[in-house]
Amino acid sequence: MVATTNPTARIMNPYSGALSDILQPTDQLPQVEGATHAPTVERCKVTLSVAQFLRALLTVVRNDDVCRRLMTVPGVGAVVALTYRATVDVPARFRNSKAVGRCLD
Repeated sequence: MVATTNPTARIMNPYSGALSDILQPTDQLPQVEGATHAPTVERCKVTLSVAQFLRALLTVVRNDDVCRRLMTVPGVGAVVALTYRATVDVPARFRNSKAVGRCLD
């Protein structure tokens, strides 16, 4: 396998990584290659979409001061910080922290 510096190329190659040992095209089992190629390509497309979504999410979180502050709490990552920020958009509408907890349930 040729090393590449483009991570997208690695994701979109259905026979990359650990799958290459199992799914190498062979003359002995062409029907196996045909049956596994389409689901593997779809898996690669989903992986690429998730990676693009996470990059966009991290861009939003990095530009938001509240999210960055929330992520200083152990166990709070980008998804939790952004979810909390979107749910508690106007903190003044909550009387106390218990009211915030009830809203999040």
